[in-house]
Amino acid sequence: MSDTAIAAAPIVSALSPLVGAAASGLVIGLGGLLFALVARVTGIAFAPDYQARLEKTADAEVQAAIAGAENNLATGKFNSGNPLVAQVANALIANSPALVARLGLNGDEIKHEIVKAIGRAQTAMTAVNPGSPK
Repeated sequence: MSDTAIAAAPIVSALSPLVGAAASGLVIGLGGLLFALVARVTGIAFAPDYQARLEKTADAEVQAAIAGAENNLATGKFNSGNPLVAQVANALIANSPALVARLGLNGDEIKHEIVKAIGRAQTAMTAVNPGSPK
């Protein structure tokens, strides 16, 4: 080995973690750009925030249905064939057509989201407070 290689060894070993971090950051950045390019070219959305927005919108529509219901929907059993679920799904589609189109969902999938939102609301209404006195 030459004296130059031996003298450079401490510098190379000190810079090795920095070079590794820079390389991994570069790969992650290029991956992000690749996904953005694929999304732009194909129109495919890689965005979980749209799903979260759909859940929030479904929750809001269900809360509006609960406010208008006689029995607050706390004890009912709901499935995608229920007329109330269809009514709330139609309201969601009418109020958020761009969101539904962006996710590419059909009516049955929207109804399934509404049933899940009703389930979340029922769970919140019937949750037991462990700190409550007996």
